[in-house]
Amino acid sequence: MLLQLVELTAIEGQEPAFEAALCEARQRVFMSPGFRGFTVHQGTGASPEYLVQVLWETREELDAFVAGRFERCWAPVEPFHSRTPLHSRISQL
Repeated sequence: MLLQLVELTAIEGQEPAFEAALCEARQRVFMSPGFRGFTVHQGTGASPEYLVQVLWETREELDAFVAGRFERCWAPVEPFHSRTPLHSRISQL
């Protein structure tokens, strides 16, 4: 099992729309082979910082998702985040 950590920052004032877009992204990722879970954590207070945790069964399934479905699945979030997501943290569980 792999844990993918994605750090995102919402555009200030757009947090409710950003959170709704994350729900849509989760629904799109849900249909991906190897997907096992998706949780979102917001920073303290009214922070625009979010940490998305995505569980994958294998590295191959995560790599296939990134290569083939990532952009379409995360498209709803694009208008509401202020920088490119960071995908540098992946941990083996």
